[in-house]
Amino acid sequence: MSTRRRTAFGSNAALAAAGLGVATGLFAFTRLGARSIWADEAISISYALEPVRGLARSVSHDPNMSLYYGLLWVWERIFGDSVFAIRSMSVLCVVLTVPAVYAIGARLFGRTTGLIAALLLATNAFVLTYAQEARGYSLVLLLTTVAAYFFVDALDGPRRSLYAYVAFSALAFYAHFFAVFVTLGQACIGLAQREGAARRRWASAYSAMGILVAPVAYRSLTLGENPISWIPRPGGHGLWAGLRSLAGDSVVAVVVLAAVLGLAAPALRRTFDRGIALVAAWAFLPIVVSFVVSQIHPLFLPRYLIVSSSGIALLLAVAISRSAPKVAVASLVAILAFATPGVWHWYHRPPVEDWKFASAFLASRMQPGDGAAYEMSWAIPALSYYAPNQLRWGPADDVLPTPIGNRVWLVLYHDNGSFGASALKMRAVLRHRGLQEVAETDFRPRFQIELFAKR
Repeated sequence: MSTRRRTAFGSNAALAAAGLGVATGLFAFTRLGARSIWADEAISISYALEPVRGLARSVSHDPNMSLYYGLLWVWERIFGDSVFAIRSMSVLCVVLTVPAVYAIGARLFGRTTGLIAALLLATNAFVLTYAQEARGYSLVLLLTTVAAYFFVDALDGPRRSLYAYVAFSALAFYAHFFAVFVTLGQACIGLAQREGAARRRWASAYSAMGILVAPVAYRSLTLGENPISWIPRPGGHGLWAGLRSLAGDSVVAVVVLAAVLGLAAPALRRTFDRGIALVAAWAFLPIVVSFVVSQIHPLFLPRYLIVSSSGIALLLAVAISRSAPKVAVASLVAILAFATPGVWHWYHRPPVEDWKFASAFLASRMQPGDGAAYEMSWAIPALSYYAPNQLRWGPADDVLPTPIGNRVWLVLYHDNGSFGASALKMRAVLRHRGLQEVAETDFRPRFQIELFAKR
């Protein structure tokens, strides 16, 4: 191919990657504000609505995603507090991540591979799901991807790329702690340099990174409580759930992806290089290390594994591009075909928790003097967002409104073993005060609302 044709192809590929990002954004913007927020999103929104001192206090007690909360605080003051506006920041992060993945793939393996990786990421229902959530997952995906680009550039490039790598990796950690597992794989490659000067250079970089993240790491370790104590210790089923989520919540897609990697394994072994090592570590280390650590200190949760998504897309793109032409075409078609049901399900999925409907339900039935209580106070903002200043809550977990009054609405989770005792306690207190359950309404799949009143 002539130089002019290569330049034209490179420009067209870059434009195509940018177009994929824009198309992903347009797709993600559809129905962005239609679905109800769920409890975790309500926490994000409640932080964004606080004054700056309240935000600092909240982040001090909830340091994970602190960068996201700070950015959302600014975003809300510019674009407003509607569900559409709040979630749109996450959409923008995914829009930017798609061309960033292309840039890494093009730099390491060629423009075709980069374009395939961008396409795979843009059609991943798992990524699209968190493009539409007011949480920090799409932000950490973007920052780890940008950091990886500068890592690649810094391996043989200018010192300024190393500085940028350190800065973006630290920011990624502030966006979500699982970014450390991506950095771990990169550290293994950077510190494995043969030249002593190169190793010292990377050791200095990781020392600087450690200093930058030390404040939030120290705060997390000195909270005095474990904010993720509710996460169960994962077994085989939990690991499978994580893999299925990463594949777009499709069992068939997991099988197809595994088959593509298996077929391409001989070619990957023959052409194994530093680039393949990087994307393989990026794809698998967050899954493997977090799963192993969780046997002692549970922290394995499928949505946290979003940090692996860009690495998986790149690894699959390399596997496809290094296969025989017919196999490569068949593999790409198969992956996209089996990704389609996941995207369809994503587009038509119901809300995780329908607090919008529940708030309207309560607001239409509440009487003056009624109280409302939730067995977990961190979910109170979900109802308060849709019905501000209409509900009188208990001030903390499993604490009933004071005074109790003649009617109390209880919001309780279904089959929640961790909080079942709280529900029993609240019901017992109400019955002791002479109130009886007179109505119950299910808001499947997550919670129910019970009305207790004096007969």
